[in-house]
Amino acid sequence: MKRAFHRAGGYTLIELMIAMALGLIVVAGILTVFMALQQVYGTALAQARVQNAGNAISAIISPAIRGAGFGGCGRLIPTSLNIASTQQAVVNNYGFAVQGFDYTGTAGTGTYAIAADDAADDANVNDWAPALDASFAPSIVPEPGSDVLVVSGEMPGTAPAGVNTINAGADNFTVTDNPLSNVVATLNGEGLPAPAALSDCAKSVVFMATAVTGAGAGVTITHETPANLQATFQPSFAPGVQFVPLQQAVFYVAASAGGQSALYKAIYVDGNWVATPIVPGVENMQVMYGVTSGGDIQWLPASAVAAANEWPDVTSVRMAFLIEGGMGSNRFASQATFDVLGTTVGVPKDTRLRHVYQLTVSLRNVSL
Repeated sequence: MKRAFHRAGGYTLIELMIAMALGLIVVAGILTVFMALQQVYGTALAQARVQNAGNAISAIISPAIRGAGFGGCGRLIPTSLNIASTQQAVVNNYGFAVQGFDYTGTAGTGTYAIAADDAADDANVNDWAPALDASFAPSIVPEPGSDVLVVSGEMPGTAPAGVNTINAGADNFTVTDNPLSNVVATLNGEGLPAPAALSDCAKSVVFMATAVTGAGAGVTITHETPANLQATFQPSFAPGVQFVPLQQAVFYVAASAGGQSALYKAIYVDGNWVATPIVPGVENMQVMYGVTSGGDIQWLPASAVAAANEWPDVTSVRMAFLIEGGMGSNRFASQATFDVLGTTVGVPKDTRLRHVYQLTVSLRNVSL
């Protein structure tokens, strides 16, 4: 009689090794998919941040350019100004809605190589054409390779306010219609004396407000008398003249504490430029100016506009920004060069995602 043999329960060593190998393959596959998804998510997040940077740039710069040269009702033009004697080439110069400075060697056709992320700022004013305004230092020191834009016009966030009759020879007026939240706080916040404008659509006057008293629709604003080119308002204004506070802003690219270059905005307050980083990750900014003559528009760099004395003829501004993501936002090495408004900009070989954002803004307050 034969004895039956029964196999003991469990797995052999070979079976266990096969199972472990299959398990490792599955785990490796899951990790590969996870890492790929993580990379896709990181790239998508970086793309969203770069896109948001472009949206932020447009939201800040576009209204400033559209409102440049606005004086309450009409356009501010050099022949109608009554600015204080503190007017300089840029500071308090509201005769030009926009002005600019072009980095030497760019001008829409040149090249520039960014040597490193968050490059050191350039204190040599002669590296721009025309040379950077003397009033900028020490507050405004841009990075090399980028242009600089100056915008002068109505203070953002304000609206024209109606004014009573202003007789020729007066040095003050009363606001009779006040859509501003608080004229006193607005002007005092600028640090008196502060620039402001009056316009009845036919003529405009820019002046320095030295005292603001009262509240609401009874605000009285006093015109600076001893230092102005004209001691009083000339000529007279009929009821309904519009009043607005003015502001000058400078947009430029400079190094920031976050390890990335940033777009800065500086405003002129109480005799000084006050600079603030507004959009991080902006590596380069190029600007071209649309000059209209005889119905045709010609796009020129700041150096050409300044040389031809055509700042009053600028009707639109075209800008391009090279925006970078964080390190590792692109799993592949970044491309070597980018076309930034005609200027070929070289970048460091790294793993940052980069994108060129461009916008064109027309000045609404121009006379063709």
